[in-house]
Amino acid sequence: LSPTAAGAAAAPAEGAISPKEMLARMRPVPTFALVDGTTGTPYMIADKQGGGATGYFFTSFQGAAFVLEEAKRDAEKNGYTEVWENAKIAIVPLDIAVRLALKKINRTGQNDLKLDTIGDIIASAESIEAALKLDTSRRYTQQGNVPLFYADGLELPPGDDGGKRTPVYFSKADLVAEWNKQNTGSPSPEVKVLDLIDTFRGVMKGNSNGDLLQSLVFVPTAETVRVARDLKSKESVPQYKMNEMIAVGGK
Repeated sequence: LSPTAAGAAAAPAEGAISPKEMLARMRPVPTFALVDGTTGTPYMIADKQGGGATGYFFTSFQGAAFVLEEAKRDAEKNGYTEVWENAKIAIVPLDIAVRLALKKINRTGQNDLKLDTIGDIIASAESIEAALKLDTSRRYTQQGNVPLFYADGLELPPGDDGGKRTPVYFSKADLVAEWNKQNTGSPSPEVKVLDLIDTFRGVMKGNSNGDLLQSLVFVPTAETVRVARDLKSKESVPQYKMNEMIAVGGK
């Protein structure tokens, strides 16, 4: 999927960050998806009434593990354990997850079932709870909204190119910890929140010349990075498959 394939992208204003650049900044951030451990085919929830299916990308390993255990428990209760017996948790870069959340893909499932599919990114429960305290619009009660936390004046050391780096965090606690590290004895920062998908849509529309977006750096939680590193070293899960699915559930 190219950046423009994720939707109709406007030409960025002079000096503005492009969708391609924004996606490149997302790539180091891992998300987690449920797939067949042999083929890499993702599990997707089929909507029998709407005729589509949804695949999920979790920003926390714990979220993916919880859903997998629930699915296996439900399968055992209802007598279809074979569907989930080879399920594994795969790592999918955030940029891929965002592209798949913005662009429908027609996939083939069991018995030559063909459905239009879309991705949904699921934020951690902790980040949603923190976001709801900062944003009274209740937007973060809606599945698929992913809060990112930042504070004016908080920067990371310059990168290799010497450029400014403004961090946005997937965890409010991580932001506060970095602030306190840099500002010992100072009052707590005013934490602000923005939505991942809305921010990228803004970049696609050319609304991307603000100072925050120009220097933005995505900061996943240390636990997410550690788990992803451990999975890569211990598990041999195949690459996430784009054109196929295992359709499950649905109403």
